[in-house]
Amino acid sequence: MSLMVYLCPKNPSSDISGIEKKFDADNHSLFGLENWRRSVWGSDKVRNMGCQILHTLKDNDIYAFDNNIDILKADLYLILKNISSISDNNTIIKESIEIRINNALEVIRVAEMYLDKVGVYIG
Repeated sequence: MSLMVYLCPKNPSSDISGIEKKFDADNHSLFGLENWRRSVWGSDKVRNMGCQILHTLKDNDIYAFDNNIDILKADLYLILKNISSISDNNTIIKESIEIRINNALEVIRVAEMYLDKVGVYIG
């Protein structure tokens, strides 16, 4: 199985299909294999570097809304800044991690335009 990153509605009964068309979900939704939940995003290395939200993917899916989207975005940029040390910590090449981070940043970019309607889901 794969981890995915998507827009999610703030109100479960809301139709966000028009917003989802603002980006190419087919090419920007992958966030790594399921085992990355613990080996990459939920690793002690990621937690110890100061990520506030992303490391919680180890045990739970992430639903980020409002200010938590900014925190998630900061976590992703922190990982980009330290990508070599994260890649060295496991057998995953840094380009693979970078692609997944950029997928999440693209979803965040769209979510930031519609903060009153959507958030970001990773799981």
